[in-house]
Amino acid sequence: MKLYLLGVGSIGGVWVLLLALAFWNPGGILSDPAKLTINWTGYEGPIEEYYVYESGKWVKKEKPVLWWKYADLRSVKVHFPNSKPGYDSVVGVGVAIRSSADVPTYGGSFVDPDRGVVFVYVGNEEEGRKVLEKVNGSAKLVLLKGKYSYSQLRDWERALTEKVSKSGLPWTGTAVDDTMNKVFVGFEKIDASLLKKLENILEELGIPFDAVVVQKQGRVVLSLRSDYILPSREHSN
Repeated sequence: MKLYLLGVGSIGGVWVLLLALAFWNPGGILSDPAKLTINWTGYEGPIEEYYVYESGKWVKKEKPVLWWKYADLRSVKVHFPNSKPGYDSVVGVGVAIRSSADVPTYGGSFVDPDRGVVFVYVGNEEEGRKVLEKVNGSAKLVLLKGKYSYSQLRDWERALTEKVSKSGLPWTGTAVDDTMNKVFVGFEKIDASLLKKLENILEELGIPFDAVVVQKQGRVVLSLRSDYILPSREHSN
């Protein structure tokens, strides 16, 4: 909260200071996911290559596997920063949020148990406050501004699976990617021709290009890691 001096004036011949109290809200409670930077200097583990649609074209990028463990929390707003939950508590919070029916714009969640952080995508601040109330200090919380709801992504994922699986493309699997608020589509190999064919499929289905992350991936191996709160990639070739 800050105190602002609005000016000096005269009322009935008496000079007074005109003051106003205002709540200071730097950017609100949601963080821009584009500003969530990754500090992976010296990282020597496996790297994932993927494509996202930005500024009218597909852009190739790289990230560490389990990239959020290297997320620089200084680049986002962390709620309940002094919370020190145990491993099971963090995973429990992540699962509970995924089960919430009163947050329609929920767009995915994932956790970093080592640092006690739960990341949650929501579409607006009103529903972000609902998540704040649910967590209530039981874990550190980062609320990311989501563009698409989980239910919307799930519908697109199912439609895309149906179409791509019959396309003849070297498809390996699809899923809702909680960590990116997008639909994951995996292929054994990716080139300009494949991306163009994928664009045609997306246009036919009415799926925005920026709602998809395309990744080079071999045959899918299901993971049971409890620190990776992501739906099983049940639709795979």
